[in-house]
Amino acid sequence: MKKRFLSIALFSLFAIGLFTVSCEGDPVEYCEPYTVCEGHEVTACCTDDGSNYSCVYKYNGKEYDNIEDLTDDLNCTSAIVLKSSVSEDEVRQSIMAELAALMERAHAGLRAMKEFK
Repeated sequence: MKKRFLSIALFSLFAIGLFTVSCEGDPVEYCEPYTVCEGHEVTACCTDDGSNYSCVYKYNGKEYDNIEDLTDDLNCTSAIVLKSSVSEDEVRQSIMAELAALMERAHAGLRAMKEFK
């Protein structure tokens, strides 16, 4: 009787442990690449691990959660301004709008992946 009880208890602990581990899945990540400013490759990535949802821009080996810092590091407004008649501020706003649209595509891609699963 004691052996049976011990076997059932061990099996129950094993089953509970297996169930707990199997419920934790890998995080879902979706990344959307985009080329901005004539050759600068920027990627927007969104990740959802069930309890945390985060999105970042990736450029030149760094991650950015602030679109203004990324725009500063891209440093491509002056080259565009020289080629056109628009101001540097207008070019900066245009680049930031492109990057915001990129992040929206990354959000949409992650939602689509989660719905598909």
